[in-house]
Amino acid sequence: FCSSTAADLNAIRSNTQLATTSTDVTMTFLARMILDANSQVIQAVAAPITPGTFVGDTTSPSLTAYSVALDTTGARAVLQLVLTFNEVVNVSTFNSSSLTLRSAAASAVPAPVTLQLGFNAAIRTATVPSTTITVSVLNTDLLLMRARPPLFQTRATSFLSMTDQGVLDQASRRIVAFADKQPTANTADLVRPKLRNFTVDMNARRLLLTFNEAVAIASVNVSQIALQNLRTSPTSTLTLSSATVVKAVATSTSQVQLDLAAADFSVLTKALNFSTLPNNTFITLGPVAVQDLVQNAAEDVLNTAARQADFVISDATQPRLTSWTMDVSSRLVTLTFSET
Repeated sequence: FCSSTAADLNAIRSNTQLATTSTDVTMTFLARMILDANSQVIQAVAAPITPGTFVGDTTSPSLTAYSVALDTTGARAVLQLVLTFNEVVNVSTFNSSSLTLRSAAASAVPAPVTLQLGFNAAIRTATVPSTTITVSVLNTDLLLMRARPPLFQTRATSFLSMTDQGVLDQASRRIVAFADKQPTANTADLVRPKLRNFTVDMNARRLLLTFNEAVAIASVNVSQIALQNLRTSPTSTLTLSSATVVKAVATSTSQVQLDLAAADFSVLTKALNFSTLPNNTFITLGPVAVQDLVQNAAEDVLNTAARQADFVISDATQPRLTSWTMDVSSRLVTLTFSET
């Protein structure tokens, strides 16, 4: 007998009109194909002949390996699961909701962080029989994953399970269900950046935010950044206005410089005991205040647990008279200064 190679066998399996019964498979071969024990050339078989015995494919498909990566080539980062099977499968039957992601084995104590993928996760592979399916996780699921650390943040916290409803092979056999399989590799960065510290310079009228990794300056949303005078239950607050100027720091990709708008600076200087010392200067970040280089949003800093300033340079600039007017009839003199 002779054995088919894996490639030949998958080519046969890919064709649903071939080798499914004894009536849709025949054989021919040339005379020079083989010799007998006495070196006699076997007679050619020109007319197709059917097999005397036929046993169809009874092997159910199974997952042999998978990897996890983040595709950042497009406008939005896309998490991809590349699934590899032991035989060609019918890609059009793939059901992403059969996949469950966990941060540890299901039996782990405490219970692992878990996410079942949505039904409509996109399939990047063409809808033709293939041994590989590349699943692009929907952004809604990706946001949930990022919000549930340490789920799939490293290979050690990546565990994948699939039910037998996951995919069919070309003969409509269900995949062998599997549980808590770890990837061969996980190169996806799903870790949200954290605010490490921030300083306020009232003389320069600027804030300096430092994160634990590089962030994208273009992603900064100043309407998601606010100052308050107490860690909790503040009596004075300021949400930065759209006139705030966002600048990169040449010496560090993990820092963001925010130049205060004149109106915002005026609010701070009018308020008593606000942004004069670290213990009356706190910051909050909304859920989309800033992103890292692969679009992970920075961790929220809530107004119920605001982050205290690490350093505050108080306003030491002397106000100056910029103009004045006199109205003799009303006996009124109006003086205008450079600041509040």
